[in-house]
Amino acid sequence: MTAEGATFMMERLWCCVEHCPSSAVSFYRSDFLAAKTRCQADSYSLLGLVSRKKPSPNVTASRAYYQEALKRMPEHCEAHAYLGELFLQTGDFAAAVEQFKRLQALAMSISAPTGCSSALASLEKGWRDKAWCAPPSENQGPCLLSPTGSSSGPVTRPVTTSNLPSLYILSTILATVCLYIHV
Repeated sequence: MTAEGATFMMERLWCCVEHCPSSAVSFYRSDFLAAKTRCQADSYSLLGLVSRKKPSPNVTASRAYYQEALKRMPEHCEAHAYLGELFLQTGDFAAAVEQFKRLQALAMSISAPTGCSSALASLEKGWRDKAWCAPPSENQGPCLLSPTGSSSGPVTRPVTTSNLPSLYILSTILATVCLYIHV
């Protein structure tokens, strides 16, 4: 992601925040209150992701955006996952463990919102990329089990930006909706 691309996405996302839910009511199944809540939480969550993934990351702003998303929608799985990734990125092991446990409990609940299992899988991948063992083992060091559960030494994988394609798709959808408002 370039600095210009990040600025472009953030401008579009702010447009969506400003126009939620009218900008996204049909996207969120025509339930006005649910649309407002989800649209704003999605927008703040994506603002946090862009702030964290841009060439000069702003983790303080990113964390504030995630917290705002969770204030508006406490069960927003993507914001929980992105906040967990932020803690991995900054090396805050204790906070990463707590965030992982929150998302895991949410994903396993009967009323888990759509996307929780994929958000949890993404966060688990972040733990593997960091070479930390995710809860329940909570080992801040090489994880001695492979993803299949066999003992084969430390799991090492290149760090990737696995969430950027979904960010691009969602921000494009939200930006398109915002453009129609101004026409």
